[in-house]
Amino acid sequence: MRKANTPAILPCIARGKVLPAFLFSLLVLSGTAKGQCISTGNHPGTQFTTEKNPNNGLAFSSLANASHADISYASAQPLVALEGEERTQYLKATGFNFSVPSNAIICGVTVLIRKRASGVSSATTISDEDIKLVKDGNLTGLNKRSETSWAPEFVTESYSGDAAYWGTTLTPADVNDPRFGVALSARLFSTVAAFPRVEIDQVSIVVQYQTPSTTLPNVESLAVSLQKNIVSCEWTMTEEEAGSHIILQHSTDNRQWKDLAAYSVTANARQTKYRQVNRLEEKGTYYYRVKIISKESATSYSKTTRIQYNSSGELKVYPTVARSMIYVENAEPTDKIQVYNFSNQQMPISTVQVKDGLTAVRISDLPKGRYLLKAGRTTRQFIKD
Repeated sequence: MRKANTPAILPCIARGKVLPAFLFSLLVLSGTAKGQCISTGNHPGTQFTTEKNPNNGLAFSSLANASHADISYASAQPLVALEGEERTQYLKATGFNFSVPSNAIICGVTVLIRKRASGVSSATTISDEDIKLVKDGNLTGLNKRSETSWAPEFVTESYSGDAAYWGTTLTPADVNDPRFGVALSARLFSTVAAFPRVEIDQVSIVVQYQTPSTTLPNVESLAVSLQKNIVSCEWTMTEEEAGSHIILQHSTDNRQWKDLAAYSVTANARQTKYRQVNRLEEKGTYYYRVKIISKESATSYSKTTRIQYNSSGELKVYPTVARSMIYVENAEPTDKIQVYNFSNQQMPISTVQVKDGLTAVRISDLPKGRYLLKAGRTTRQFIKD
């Protein structure tokens, strides 16, 4: 029914075939279509001005370079060595050339800023000062700046939300207006004399909208659960169309998203269930969502689901001195348990699954001495007495 392209995460068997990453799909004869939001795609700004803010600040130069993602950029830099704090003026980007239907409802606006902090060090940082929408040519709504310091290489940061997130109201006429856009300013700080430079390579905007006739494949539900360090994502799609694409994405900051798995739908289906599993390596907060691209290239997203991983399932091997049996706790189902001597020779052992997450390893046939137990990418030492 559909072709899946996934990273090599974990294998599983379904319908007699080996499928990547615990993927399975099941057709059920139920479900109804629901409208979702269409994406305009990424529109770069074409008009740029630098305007004073209450702090006056550093003016931007080479403004037109912020229209295209290339080696050219708009920039702002102090003329004398900075030691303390300084702010830039606003770089106001407009002229995004949207043509959203007049009967549409605006679902959300995503601002994408490709930016870099040049000439920074551990004592010098650049960060957002203001990120605001521009409506009718005027700055409006809430400041949606990020608290994260800019990177010393170009990174595209996403600022995404509905009209309430931006603190304003938006109609098709508002976003189609050539004066619609975004304004940004930056904060420079240094504890030593330095010449940091704010660089903006591209400013672009994506608008999502819905019309009465919009019908897209719909995510009926997205459930995310965590067991040890394994995340299981399950969701149901309704009214899938041949030629559409389903993409599971995750993020660690709810801004930058990465694709975990992609599925190409090759036949219409009233209802399809999906399950995808991936392993977490580091503790933190993880966000998941499903991206849907219709056969007409309209894009929509499911609601975002969040989980917290505290990295409490560390691999344990005990006792560290034993005669006949040792136990391995928190090994993953796909981790092959192996034992090596210190000459890097693999030794014969047998294992028994005691219960979920606990494996017994028989070492009674091993000569006395020190050994290495390997489970996945983790190694632990023990002594055969």
